[in-house]
Amino acid sequence: MSTAASPTWSSKKKIIWFVVLLTVAGGLIAACAIATSANNAPDSWIRNNYTRDVSLDEDDIDAFTSTAVPTTVAAAISGQSKPVDTKTASDGSIWLQYSDDIVAIFPYNGGSKIMIDEYERVHRHYYGYVGGWWVSSPPGGGWGRGGGSGGGGK
Repeated sequence: MSTAASPTWSSKKKIIWFVVLLTVAGGLIAACAIATSANNAPDSWIRNNYTRDVSLDEDDIDAFTSTAVPTTVAAAISGQSKPVDTKTASDGSIWLQYSDDIVAIFPYNGGSKIMIDEYERVHRHYYGYVGGWWVSSPPGGGWGRGGGSGGGGK
């Protein structure tokens, strides 16, 4: 027979609740971190790491170039800022969906042409690519402005 007192059911309950609360808090922190990284479009990172080429702009969508192939560029951009979704088209172009922006990476002169702008503008311009994949408004409401005509722009 042991003389040491065993923990009471009440103290066991407290330990269990503490572990449950700790697990929930950790899960919430992880979910927020994932959501935050998925929502941060890499536009400033792209501007700092690739060559701007205004002659390649389309419908006011900003164009950049790289000597790296699209798969390498997409991996670099995705590594910097995790997209909500990624698609590859039959022509070798790669599409990165963010909450506010879409990044399109096309094969170009042995390297890549990178197009980035607001979600709705890129979706409208490249509807032939993304229309079958993604809806016309940003996932999760994007930047929070209303939809419909006259919704604004840059």
